[in-house]
Amino acid sequence: MNYQLYADKIANFIKALGIGYKAPEKSQAYISTKTKGNTTKVLPVPKVQILNKKAEILMEYVNPNFKKRVSSKLLLAILEGVTE
Repeated sequence: MNYQLYADKIANFIKALGIGYKAPEKSQAYISTKTKGNTTKVLPVPKVQILNKKAEILMEYVNPNFKKRVSSKLLLAILEGVTE
């Protein structure tokens, strides 16, 4: 499977996409500790997009509850159905 993974330490990209939210105060200290303070107070809402070669969105999954992710079975079924 060919995909790209990007990092956004200062959250500019997630803010531009509208999927960033301010971490709860309680979480900010934990995040700062785990990242040695090199981070932002903005966290991303988990999002999955499947694009075709024309950069058109074929599928998008967004859920503000980071504990709920798209299932691997559903994701694989969608990918198998993509013929573009």
